[in-house]
Amino acid sequence: MLTLDDATPEDVEVIRQIAEQTWWPSYGEILPPDQIRYMLDTLYDREALTHIMLKGIQKFVLLRNTAGVQGFVSYAMREKDPRMSKIHRLYVLPAWHRNRFGTILLDDVKRRLLSTDIHTVELNVARKNTAARKFYEKLGFHVSGEEEVPMGPYLLEDYVMRLTF
Repeated sequence: MLTLDDATPEDVEVIRQIAEQTWWPSYGEILPPDQIRYMLDTLYDREALTHIMLKGIQKFVLLRNTAGVQGFVSYAMREKDPRMSKIHRLYVLPAWHRNRFGTILLDDVKRRLLSTDIHTVELNVARKNTAARKFYEKLGFHVSGEEEVPMGPYLLEDYVMRLTF
């Protein structure tokens, strides 16, 4: 049985564990190890995640099955356009890929957004992450632009992908 639950600060450690287990296989062939480590340490810092949750900056949703939490998604309203939302993170443990868990998480975000009359969502995908880009395209996203995002000593080269539903 699958359930979708709002994450709380008590769930930060499981989110950090999922990130650790998904980032290396997801980015290991396209980013150097020092950049992956930097990004994990920065984006999944315990205190930073707790702050983001407590302040409501991003909403986190966990996907659980009988074996525990298998994935998560986080999203927030776009500051530039409050009629749009941005997915900041969507990760499913590699053992559960191809089980539609990513689709289920995205469908839950869409359901939640529709209840607030938001019909468009954006996300960033590393330009070299062909597998992720194809996954999102299969779900109806299209590339709407490119973006270079400075992060510490690194420059992230991303596609901006958009879905209207």
